[in-house]
Amino acid sequence: MKLNLKVTFKSKTFIIPLFDFSMFKVTEGRARTNKIKDYYVHFTDEHIVPDVLRFLVTYEEGKWLTKSPNASLSIFDNTTLSNIETPDVYIGKKDWDDINLNNSVQKTSEQLSGREVKNIVLILESPHTEEYSDDLSPYCPAVGETGQKIEQHIDDLMHFLKLDTNDDFHLIIANPVPLQASLGHSYKNPPFNMPLVSELRNKIWKSLFEKEEIRNHFIERIEIYNPSVLINACTYDLKKKVKSLMEVNFKSQFEDEVFIYTETQHPSASTFADSLRII
Repeated sequence: MKLNLKVTFKSKTFIIPLFDFSMFKVTEGRARTNKIKDYYVHFTDEHIVPDVLRFLVTYEEGKWLTKSPNASLSIFDNTTLSNIETPDVYIGKKDWDDINLNNSVQKTSEQLSGREVKNIVLILESPHTEEYSDDLSPYCPAVGETGQKIEQHIDDLMHFLKLDTNDDFHLIIANPVPLQASLGHSYKNPPFNMPLVSELRNKIWKSLFEKEEIRNHFIERIEIYNPSVLINACTYDLKKKVKSLMEVNFKSQFEDEVFIYTETQHPSASTFADSLRII
C-alpha cells in the first residue's frame, strides 16, 4: 500500500514523495495491506490546526497558576483539557488570511491583573489524531494528554525559566507544521490499529517544513507573537530543524538576548519539565 500525499497550502500545491506502508510493522501482518487500494490524502487550508492562546499564567501566593485567557480569568478546571471545550483564544484563523493576537484579550488581561502581560510561545511540531475529529476537521493544538501535561507542569516550567513574578504571561501553543504530518488518521483505525509511527511522521514533517511557504508562515506567526520566551519542544530529530530556522531568522534577537530561547522535551514526555534547559 502506497500513500500519496498532496498538500495545498495558501494556494500552493506540493506533492510529497510516495511512502510505502510496507516499510512499517503493520498490526496483524502486512498481508492485510495488500487488500487495500493505494491511499491518497489531500490536505488543504481547511485541515490547518490554528494556534491558540491557551493560558494566562500568573504568580499568586508563591505559585504559578493557569487561568483562562478570556475576560473572566477563571482558574482552569483540571478536566477541561480532556475534551474539546477549552476556553482557548484562537489566534490563527483557519483561512490564515488574518493572524492576530487578540488585542482585547491582551488589554483585558492587563486591566484585570494590573500587571504587564508578556508572551511565551511553546513550539510543538504538528498536530496528531486528537487534534482532529474523525472527518479531519481541525480542533486546536495540545488536546488530550499533551495539553494536560502542559498544565500539570506549568509551575515547574515557570520556575525553571526564572521569570519575573511581577509579570503575567500568555502561553501560546504553535505548530511549525500545522497539518497532521503523522497521518495518524490513516492507520489508527482497522485494519492497522497502530499508535503514532514516528518515522513516517518525521519524514512527512521534514518534507513539509522544507517548503518555503510553510516555513515563512511559521516565521510570520512568531514575529506577530513577539515572544519574551520561545520554547522549542519538538522531538529531538525535528528540534534541530526548528532551532536552525529560528537562529537564521531571529539572529539579532538571539545575539542580543531579546527573548529567552529554551529547549525541552515534548510535553507528552514524562520528563517534560525536568528537561528544560536555557541555551
